[in-house]
Amino acid sequence: MKKSVTSVIETASAGKSVTEPFTLLLMGVDSTDEVLSKSAIAHGDTLILITFNPKTLNATMISIPRDSYIPISCWSGRPENKITHAAMYGNDCMINTIQNYFDVNIDYYVKINFKGLVKLVDAVGGVEVDVPQVLCTDDSSRGGDICINPGRQVLKGEQALVFARNRKAFSDGDFRRAQHQQEIIMALVNKMKNIKDVSSFMSVLNTVSNSMDTNLTTKQI
Repeated sequence: MKKSVTSVIETASAGKSVTEPFTLLLMGVDSTDEVLSKSAIAHGDTLILITFNPKTLNATMISIPRDSYIPISCWSGRPENKITHAAMYGNDCMINTIQNYFDVNIDYYVKINFKGLVKLVDAVGGVEVDVPQVLCTDDSSRGGDICINPGRQVLKGEQALVFARNRKAFSDGDFRRAQHQQEIIMALVNKMKNIKDVSSFMSVLNTVSNSMDTNLTTKQI
């Protein structure tokens, strides 16, 4: 089984108007590379379905645990396996796996790796979250450990990655990690809402562009 190099989903926008309600898949992959290429091989450790209604400005987020055993759409006979492995066979495989199992249409996707999250958080000046206890993980290059202390605080990029990745420190494991990932997203949204002009917003996106992959067009963004 090999990852497809290109696909319709990877190379073209869904064409659905972003003025109408749409569903987006946010994927965080465990790649330490500076550049996230479409041919990159990495597990899909963060999977969040986001449905956004631009008319009411309401969004819902549903996290899918990365170890969920479900049929993998691009494997012969669709055997069940951990959903995280689907990402190693391309965006189509992951998106179709989720669509088939959950009976949902995914209009768009955004994929980001370790470096992308670090750069994005730093580009907006950090994110404010409440850290429940001392947490430690290796950095975005899988080098030395970085630790963060408990308490409400503004985390820089590498610290935010520690908060978003840690699961072994908690009895509820991946469920707590999913909660923390959603908290990071909301903190990023709150920061971005304060950006008042398009050029500043595009500057933030340009900062992370080589560590992010999406089928949204620049105009849609």
